[in-house]
Amino acid sequence: MSAFVVQRPFNPPAVMPRRLWAVLLSTLLVALGLALAGCDQEAKALKETNAAFDRAIDSLDGDGAAAFLSTESVSRATTLLRHAATMTKEQVQSLPLGDRLEILIMRARLTPKQMRELDGRGYFALAVRSQWLGSTSDAGRTAVKINSRGTEGIITLYRKGNPIPLEGHFVKENGQWKCNNGVTRASTIRDIASGARENGMTENQYLLAVVRRFVNSEVTETLWDRPRG
Repeated sequence: MSAFVVQRPFNPPAVMPRRLWAVLLSTLLVALGLALAGCDQEAKALKETNAAFDRAIDSLDGDGAAAFLSTESVSRATTLLRHAATMTKEQVQSLPLGDRLEILIMRARLTPKQMRELDGRGYFALAVRSQWLGSTSDAGRTAVKINSRGTEGIITLYRKGNPIPLEGHFVKENGQWKCNNGVTRASTIRDIASGARENGMTENQYLLAVVRRFVNSEVTETLWDRPRG
């Protein structure tokens, strides 16, 4: 006998037996049902997290609200605080647009000592207590989108009378949904860039106008300079 066994080619039946089709279809439906149930549970958990986050902001519970921040959000805010405290005008203006905006807002609202000593969590807690931030608790309809791995989610909130929806970005950390402010939204950056063009201004000139609206007070070109004190 030859040392090599030649396998016969497998020829599947032209028509699959009805019983086998039924078993396969049943298995697929069960798997689909489980997947949808899992998605529904994650969507429910994400909505509950966002609602709890809103309640903390509405009650001015800064520490409670800050507990919902992702690690990335805290780290990024801490880095920007240090940049706000130490960077020169030229250094700040070389940063991405979103970073420039947040540094200018920090400089307009904080003392040099706060910029040096607060971390991202403490800064967010202060912002909540100072009512610099608003919640989305007045939103009407919401929609949830979660990635296939169940590790990232976006909740879109629609407010009555406002055609532009709000988006909340979340990530899973240790099995819990956390608010991810790690990156300035692309839509915000697009709005600032287009606003500058429409008003015949440079991005940096327009950023100061945006900051004035955020902090509701007058700011000048000196905001670009490294803080003293």
